[in-house]
Amino acid sequence: MGSYLVLAMGVGLQSVPGNLVLQEPANEYHYSRETGRVLKLAISVGSEVAKKKIMLQYVTEGSEETKALVSNENGYVDYVNPNAKPGKVFAPGELLLRIQSRRVFGAHYFEPKEIEHTKAFQKIQTNSSLWLCSDARPIEVRVDDIAKNSLLVSMQLKKEEYGQLQQTIGGGNFALHQSVQACL
Repeated sequence: MGSYLVLAMGVGLQSVPGNLVLQEPANEYHYSRETGRVLKLAISVGSEVAKKKIMLQYVTEGSEETKALVSNENGYVDYVNPNAKPGKVFAPGELLLRIQSRRVFGAHYFEPKEIEHTKAFQKIQTNSSLWLCSDARPIEVRVDDIAKNSLLVSMQLKKEEYGQLQQTIGGGNFALHQSVQACL
């Protein structure tokens, strides 16, 4: 398991200390709306999917019209229905595929009194990036909004990184950094 560093070492590199709270990654569910026969399954459990990727092609019963299930978000395949194989038939209402998003949302809380003493806070803007240092790689943390005592953030995580990060941030305060250089 990778570990996440609490402090950055480096002269002149600004950090934003605080407490990061993350939501679980969202799931995208693909249910069948009609009876169909699978023509092609382009994914498998554990595989990565890109936004707008065709994951499954099928023909509808009766009209023989070809249709497709397309990913709405970048993520990982978490579940594939056993009836979602070429030649198999599925019924209306069946869960065919479940995709776990790579995008994770959270809030980075800090003490309002710390804001007054830290120049780093003055430079933070919406749509800017901060960095979370890990042994494996620097993780870009996007600032989606700024509140009085928190930053609303999002990040793209690899499948295994979410669980590792949750364990680490449960331990208390740590810093997000304004430069990726703090992680190198």
